[in-house]
Amino acid sequence: MKRTVSVAPMMDCTDRHDRFFLRLISKNVMLYSEMVATKSAIHGDRKKILSFSPEEKPLALQVGGSDKKELSEVAKIAEDMGYDEININLGCPSKKVQKNMFGACLMKEPDLVSECINEMVNSCKIPVTAKTRIGFDDTEDFDYLNKFILKMNDAGCKTFILHARKAILKGLTPKQNLNIPKLNYDMVYKIKKANPNLEIIINGGISKIEEIGNRLANNPYKNSPFEPPYGTFNVGTIEGGAARNATAGWCNFDWEFRPMPGEDNVPIISEIEKYAKEVILPSMKSINNSANIEIITEVSVPSFDDRLSEKAANFVSEVTGKNSRGVVSFGTDAGYFSDGGYSTVVCGPGTISRAHAPDEYITVDEMNQGMKFMKDIATKLAG
Repeated sequence: MKRTVSVAPMMDCTDRHDRFFLRLISKNVMLYSEMVATKSAIHGDRKKILSFSPEEKPLALQVGGSDKKELSEVAKIAEDMGYDEININLGCPSKKVQKNMFGACLMKEPDLVSECINEMVNSCKIPVTAKTRIGFDDTEDFDYLNKFILKMNDAGCKTFILHARKAILKGLTPKQNLNIPKLNYDMVYKIKKANPNLEIIINGGISKIEEIGNRLANNPYKNSPFEPPYGTFNVGTIEGGAARNATAGWCNFDWEFRPMPGEDNVPIISEIEKYAKEVILPSMKSINNSANIEIITEVSVPSFDDRLSEKAANFVSEVTGKNSRGVVSFGTDAGYFSDGGYSTVVCGPGTISRAHAPDEYITVDEMNQGMKFMKDIATKLAG
């Protein structure tokens, strides 16, 4: 799942009617349902509680519960109904939710949460994600939160939405818990710094476009394993006109944008199109009213989402006997496969430092190593 901005799940707010309206505003943001208790999803009026319009997608179902079998069943229901993700609520502090043993009180039960997530992951193929607070009551500790996240990660969760406030489980109403505990965005940034390969989403107190921009700008992939640690934009060729002594009647720019894993390229390209149409084109038309700008997408290669790569990486390690792993900071076709839900890794002979150069080459020995690798894969698959 690729997302830059999401609309958080909100009780008595993000129902199907609100989500349909939000989708009219933006085609790209990730939308979440209201929290649904497992028993309601299993035994209630499923059509009334869980149904949605196709236009709402991408859409996640948020579920509340602590019975691993019930959570497993709801995860499968969500997948069968066409949800793109199922999210477990570990952040709601209300007394009613605590009484039923789910929400923020589960931060006290990391082993139970891990078991629940493991059951959910094994019951469905859609991503299982977690939304939690950064602490509870007197506990607002990096080590505790980091261990909590790593335990969930070991169970199969790769995406964590962190509300940058702790939850006060006694003495405050749910509404007060949205304002009184102080925001601690630095804690979320520290978690991301410690876990660069996990998708960490910041939540809490972000209600304006300007605030979204500030949060993204303040932590643009710091300590990312990629080099450079951000998406890149490049103009490769510029051509136009017919002769040096004649005013050019046309000009072509060939350019590409390569997003980071998890980064949605659609809003960025839309911003370029908007600037071209609203700023550059009026100036051109003031000189020649027939002037026009046309942006043509020749190919759109999705960024490689490595959250499903573990199975393929383990397979390659078994073939090669090597366990070292890293990331590649260049474009490949791997994104197509990861987008399709396939476990994928990138591997090949030679070194990227020689690629796209006038004397691009691989050595004979590297070629032989590559051939042996392919033969070993074929042999292992053949059994």
